[in-house]
Amino acid sequence: SLQILPPSLRDLVLLEKLDIYGGDLTELDPLSELVKLQELKIANNSSLEKVPVWIERLSDLRHLQFGCCDIKELPESIGKLTHLEVLKVSGNSLVRLPESIGQLKNLYLLDASSNKLTKLPESIEELPALAKLGLHYNQLTSFPEKIEQLSNLQVLTLNNNNLGELPESILKLHNLTFLTLHKNKDLEVPSNWFQFKNFEVLTLPESQLLDPRVSKFLIQVSYDSNALQNLRNAALQPSDKK
Repeated sequence: SLQILPPSLRDLVLLEKLDIYGGDLTELDPLSELVKLQELKIANNSSLEKVPVWIERLSDLRHLQFGCCDIKELPESIGKLTHLEVLKVSGNSLVRLPESIGQLKNLYLLDASSNKLTKLPESIEELPALAKLGLHYNQLTSFPEKIEQLSNLQVLTLNNNNLGELPESILKLHNLTFLTLHKNKDLEVPSNWFQFKNFEVLTLPESQLLDPRVSKFLIQVSYDSNALQNLRNAALQPSDKK
């Protein structure tokens, strides 16, 4: 398997897309000269533990993925990728996201699922373009109070965390239609949330009984999976692109 990137990669200065799947890479230095890259996808490299600080040099990036590696930290320099629209860092060992993430004003999709996050930076509230936020399978115990500032948010996945409560400000997210909350054993969703008519898909903690008023705005109640789904939009899922 690939352990070292060939130095000749530095010469591909006009390259715009690069996918690297599999291998045992520990460093990515030959990519530092590829300043025309708009899409960089790296996945299934279990030996890769860090995103290089020089990632800021790839300032044309629109899509950046480090999936199923062993990334433990993202550098603050990632905030300088101001054209970034998609950031996917699922399946790593992240315990925090950098405060600089709030500088990514064009970010449309952030997938940080399946990590070890216990809290989010306050700056995550400063992402005006964010429409899809994947945080399932982490260790989150709290959620930002001013989340209503994410006025374009449509999809929010928070299942399989350690959340005990959520801010009422979530109900101010008038574009939010897809919300997953199951597998948060200490979480109880207030009954007034069922009056939020924008939800098309809503999953609840298993211990919670469903308020019968929910039937007024959701077409199907599935007790098997604790999922509430609008049949007309059952296919709605987070996607990679706009």
